[in-house]
This record gives sequence, C-alpha cells and structure tokens, in this order.
Amino acid sequence: MPGYLLDTNHIAAWERQDPLFMGHLGERPPENIIWVCPIVLGEVEAGLRITNPTDPARRAACRRFIEEEMLDFIWAIETTTRDSYAQIMERIWRAHPPASVRVDTQRHLSEFSVDVNDVWIAAVALERGLILLTDDRMDTIRTCVPELAVDNWLR
Repeated sequence: MPGYLLDTNHIAAWERQDPLFMGHLGERPPENIIWVCPIVLGEVEAGLRITNPTDPARRAACRRFIEEEMLDFIWAIETTTRDSYAQIMERIWRAHPPASVRVDTQRHLSEFSVDVNDVWIAAVALERGLILLTDDRMDTIRTCVPELAVDNWLR
C-alpha cells in the first residue's frame, strides 16, 4: 500500500483539523503512512515568518503542531532526488521549450504556473513512490509527469 506525501495545504488542513482531510485520514490503514519533506516544512515556516497575522499564539500553535506531529515523518531530500528533479525539469523543458537558451529558469517556469518548490516536492513523491496530496493544480507537472500519483483530500 502506498504512502502519502503532504503538500503545504494538506499540512495546514491537518493542523486546523479540516473535516474533509480528517475524514480521509481516518479511512486509511496504518500502513498508508503520511510523510512530509523539508521543502514543505520550509514553505510552512516561511509563511509563518512573512505573513501578517497579528496573533503570535496562532503562530506558536502552528509551530508546535509541526514539532509534535510532523517531524517524525520527514522524508529527507537525498542526493538521488536530483535525478527525479532533473527528470521533471527535462520533461517540462521538452514540452515547453523556451524561446532562447538565455531564458531565466524561474521566469520560464512561471509562464506555465510551475513553482520550483513544487518540482522538488513532486520529485520526492516520484522517487519514493508516494502519492502527493495537494490542493494545488500543478497542471504542467501533472501533464509532463503522468506517472506522478496525485490526490486531493480537501475537495
């Protein structure tokens, strides 16, 4: 049975005890383990640092949730993850070649609504054979990497 890799929006749903997410979580047998990767945890922490909520207790509660619930389930980025990342990037480039060899990578990816963090997250899921749980569309990644298993427990 496959495991699941949580994207940032699914960690947020778990933290706020979203009924849809919790219902799906409760339906899964224990061997369908939930994983997170450092990229996602970095996105969560960045969000806590750069957004403007005025409630420091809310930020502290989110950090506590990460510390208490997520850190035991981190799937590290390995040196081998570079191969999955490169494979995804190559497929995007071949499907959507830039007009010039001098094109800025992030600018080119942005034209197709691709976030480089999403490429890394997808690379971890692909490399490990995990189902990526996300509420993000990731249309370009999904089209270019059809073998990437993606699900959404928030709809």
